Amino acid sequence: MKTTGILFGLLLGVTLITCQTVYAQTNKPIAVYHNRMHSESCELIRLYPNQTFEHLRYIYDYTGTNCRVKRNLGEYQQTKSKLVLNSPEGEHFDCYYYDRPFYLKKNLFRNRLCALMPRRKTIFRKAKHISDFSKPYYVHPKRNVAVRLEKPDTTINLYDLVHLIVGEESNDEEKALKIAHFITSSINYDREFLKTRIYACPQTDSRRILFDTQLAVCAGYSYVFQELTKLAGLKCKKISGYARNELNDISRKGTYHAWNIIWIDNEPKLYDVTWADGQDNQWLDVNPSIMIYSHFPDNVEDQLLQEPITFNQFKQMPIALPTDSSASINFSENRGTVYCDSVFRVSFSGEPEIQISLASNGVFVTPYRGDPGQVKIRLHKNIKTARKIRSGDSTHVFVPLKKTVTPLIFDIDQSTTVKYKVIKGNFDDLMKYHVESASNKIKERMAMGVVSAVYLGDEDKLAELTSDTCSVFFDEQGRYVLDKKVIEEVNRWDGNISHWIRVFDTESYKEGAKLLEGDNYEDLFQITDRLQFVFEQKKYKVVLKKLRLTGVDLASEEESDQ
Repeated sequence: MKTTGILFGLLLGVTLITCQTVYAQTNKPIAVYHNRMHSESCELIRLYPNQTFEHLRYIYDYTGTNCRVKRNLGEYQQTKSKLVLNSPEGEHFDCYYYDRPFYLKKNLFRNRLCALMPRRKTIFRKAKHISDFSKPYYVHPKRNVAVRLEKPDTTINLYDLVHLIVGEESNDEEKALKIAHFITSSINYDREFLKTRIYACPQTDSRRILFDTQLAVCAGYSYVFQELTKLAGLKCKKISGYARNELNDISRKGTYHAWNIIWIDNEPKLYDVTWADGQDNQWLDVNPSIMIYSHFPDNVEDQLLQEPITFNQFKQMPIALPTDSSASINFSENRGTVYCDSVFRVSFSGEPEIQISLASNGVFVTPYRGDPGQVKIRLHKNIKTARKIRSGDSTHVFVPLKKTVTPLIFDIDQSTTVKYKVIKGNFDDLMKYHVESASNKIKERMAMGVVSAVYLGDEDKLAELTSDTCSVFFDEQGRYVLDKKVIEEVNRWDGNISHWIRVFDTESYKEGAKLLEGDNYEDLFQITDRLQFVFEQKKYKVVLKKLRLTGVDLASEEESDQ
């Protein structure tokens, strides 16, 4: 019986402590005092009817973007002229007024003299409208944006958060937009992941993404959007596939990406919350006929097209990006890499306003980490030599070409951007261009130059780029030797290569573990589906190690042939 009484007492004590914390989090305050409301950083004291208080300090970092909150809970005593906050031991943060009372005369003053002379600066002002400051502590009191917590809080109720975000809105579209804006305002893209391949936190933990690290990659953005919209009563699913947006992505598959399909009034819509970061609303509800030029989902039905396309068709298309929510376009030239004579021709439906930009050829080369050389990229707008002729229901554009490779950008009605890679001449002319511009100081130019020289049979250029002692191309007497299977594979080449790939031979990499110096790996470009260009980055140049057919080590074959 005695044991039962003790257990009951302990349970009651724990319950009271828990109730105090929960009460302070969930019930509306009876009074709110605020400080420094002239800036985004601010401080609040919220008093609750059960004699508990919540003291909050919102602090922005030096960039003025990321906000974190410090929070204290405790009990208070209040008389007509005095307020005393009793901070729990070990809980309070650095705050000079914790151990002294506040003096009341509507506002909170540091001492009795200041209270008697209210013109003097107050410590805290009393809020006129308590409802303006009743948001949960993990949402900024001035606007709907998540704040970082000093300590992770697994008790955060995402359903209540969604209700706060969408308010009383019953419109599906407004719900989706408000949730998307809340996400993009609250978190940043995890750029460190691009270097380390280590996530800041699991990309399926919405609470940690929003209120702890406030960092995510596309998988995290799309997962949080899916979870919050479902709590708002909307149907939503995460989509995975390939995405591209740069000129350098033309004729390539792009990078693996994630976005969403959400049903608005029972109609599926395409949302890319990651690319909408920065309040780019054109990526929220994208026309499927425009989306397919930059996003290719793994599942065909997720294209939302009546006539879906194949992955090879996707890679061959130009890149078209919406720059406005009204983006919708139809154009005649539907290949990203176009071979033509001295004039490039393209037609657009209707009579749109068209601005044409010319970029430098450097946009087609990615400056990778470790490259000692530099790639200069300049953009020249409004090509004056271009001609526009309106005929019938179309506008025809003619752009004269001066160089072998010309990057062209068309801005249509300030709502859509279309990008092309135009080649003056034929495929052999493109190969000659790559040979002429090859450099063993830039990874991509080295790979393009070497493979183009193999295609053209240019032994002199191969010797210049790789030296005449390179065992891949030359024997001990300096004679040109190369496996016929490799030459046959190069002759299948379409003129494009993959982005730089680093292949590790450790399983820990796949698990996201941090890689140490000295871990074994190979750097390569994928030339065709079977041919790989394996290289090594030296201090001042790129060195070719082998041209390898998948599953075949050509170096060992050459030794056996000799």
